[in-house]
This record gives sequence, C-alpha cells and structure tokens, in this order.
Amino acid sequence: MNNKMYYGSAKAAAILLAGALFISGSYTAMAADADSSSAINAVSTSAAADSTDRGSIILADGDELSGGVYSASGTDESAVFADGVTASLNGVTIIKDGGDASSADKSSFEGVNAAVRVIGGAELTISDAVIEASADNATAIFAYDGGTYTSLGKSGCPAIYSTADITVSNATLTAENSRAVIIEGRNSVTLENCELSGNYTTGKEGSVAANVLIYQSMSGDADEGTGSFSMTGGTLTANAGTMFYVTNTDAEIELTGTELVYSEDGGLLTVSAGRWGKDGSNGGTCTFTADDQELAGEIVVDSISSLDLILNASQYTGAINSSGTAGTVAVSLDETSTWTLTGDSYITSFEGDLSNVNTNSYTLYVNGTAVN
Repeated sequence: MNNKMYYGSAKAAAILLAGALFISGSYTAMAADADSSSAINAVSTSAAADSTDRGSIILADGDELSGGVYSASGTDESAVFADGVTASLNGVTIIKDGGDASSADKSSFEGVNAAVRVIGGAELTISDAVIEASADNATAIFAYDGGTYTSLGKSGCPAIYSTADITVSNATLTAENSRAVIIEGRNSVTLENCELSGNYTTGKEGSVAANVLIYQSMSGDADEGTGSFSMTGGTLTANAGTMFYVTNTDAEIELTGTELVYSEDGGLLTVSAGRWGKDGSNGGTCTFTADDQELAGEIVVDSISSLDLILNASQYTGAINSSGTAGTVAVSLDETSTWTLTGDSYITSFEGDLSNVNTNSYTLYVNGTAVN
C-alpha cells in the first residue's frame, strides 16, 4: 500500500488520527474551468456530508471492488462515496464526466461533486485505478474528516492544493493547466519518489508564474504560519514559469536528490510581494535547504522579503538578485557544495569557503562589497 493519507483539522494539527486513504497509481482531472478543479484537494473542515450529495456507488464497510467502471454525471454527484467505512478499490475506472457542482464552496471544502469522495474517517485503499474528472468544480479524489492527507493528480487547478498536511509517495501527478502545487498558510506537502509536473499558463495580474506556490491568501481558508514543501527523489517539472514562488507568508523548502526540470522562461525561486496581503508587508520569508541536490536558475528576492539558502553536498548554478541589491539573502555552503554564478549576484551574508564559489567572470557582492 502506497501513499498513506491521514487528515485532520488544521487547528487540531492532525493530533487525532481518525481515518486513512491509501493510494497508488496515476490520476487525471481534466477541468473544464481552469480555476475550478484540482486532482486532489486536502482541506481542513469538519462539515458533515449532505445526504443528497453522495454518489452513484456508496461503499459499505468491508466492500472490496475489483475491476469495473463507475461513473457519475449528475449535479453534486460523486461516482464513488465512502463515509466512515473501510473498503478497497482495485483496477477500477472511475469517471466524473458531467454534472457541475451547485456550489464552488461545497466542492472546495466538502468535496461535493468529486469523482471519489471520502469522509467521516473512512479508510479507503485505491490501487491500479484510472480516475478522471472533467466537470467544473470536480476533484478527482477528495478526502476529509480523518487525520492528514496524501494526494495525486492533475487538472486546471493544481495537482495538489494543501490546506492540511499532505504526504504522497510513488505517484505520478500532473497539472496540465495550472501550478503543480499550492500550499496555503500553515500547512505542508511532503513528496517521496514522485513524478510531479505543472504548467501555469493562466496567471492573474500581480501573480508570478510559478510551478509551486506557497502563500497566504488571508481568505480564512488556512491558519497563518509557515508553509512547508519537502521532496525527496523523483522529478519536479515546470513547463512554465519559475520553479518556486513564496509570497505573503513564511516558507520552508527542502529538496533531497530531486531532479528539477525547468521551463524555458523560468528560474529557480522568487520570494516577493504579490497580489495577496497588505501592500508593503506582504513579502515572503523563505528557508531553502538542498541536500545532495543540483539546483539551477535565477533567484529573486524583493526588498520586503528574505531568503536563507543552505546547500549541503549540493551544487547551485545561477544568479541571485542579478539586477542589484534587494531583500535580505543569506547563503550557506558546506565544504562539499559549490555555487557557479551565471550573473552578478547580490547577497547580504555568506557562510562557507569562497573558494567553493565559481564566479565565472561575474562579481559576487556580499553586503554591498565585491568579494572576488
């Protein structure tokens, strides 16, 4: 069994584990509305399911379904519904190909209209499945009211949208028309040996095109605090924009032995103000730790933001704030790490041996002073 998913209220911080979702395989959600559907949505809510918003197949405790096609096309209808039961699905095809959600909020926060809807502390094992969701406000898999989360998928919204704690392993996740991952507020996404890609093509004014967004919208969907993204092994692909974007929140990013595939027009990281929060105080604060990692691309940190970049047994090829001084940037290299400049770079502090910095005919400025 792969991809153990528990879920709990963000306020309760998943202290009480009440349910689980185990997933392996690849999942696809093809959104008709590029802003309304995500492949897996893990959210914080304790709302009870409306008895009318259930599914064409309602799982009973102990059900073990193998093979077959299960579909739904009605408004607010799921193809498979599990409430407080223990059940399993193997080798099934699940299709949500019609019937829009009557309420975007009920879709986002309660999973109404999802292809697979898991609530009430149910424990559901899904293996070798094909799951497709093409209706508006239709998530491929939605689970809540249980302990933490694990997700996979793709859609016109991200493969993973986190307002809880999400763990995914050995999965393929693809967002064809969106960021790969969005983390809001004090929540986290942890990936192990996953193939994850995004393609953010429909940016709104004031937002940065990026593959992984860590932010705080101030909408009340997520508690304020540090958002965390951790990935070990696997491949993270950006088909558009920069790889990471941190805005209006504190963030921690940790990469260990992950292959990064960059877009033609994007860099590695942007930490800056954006369209969320109060102007003048809506920058980002980011700690980025790389272990046994290859990094490349430009890093931009604006004047109201900060970055701690920590390299352990890692190599970074790129420039930091190449247009001049801006935010607070601290760079730390251990004795086995290197930094090769691709442009003049401006940082505020450096820890390590400068001989591990290959300036490549460019200039490194530390706190305004050229050090090479």
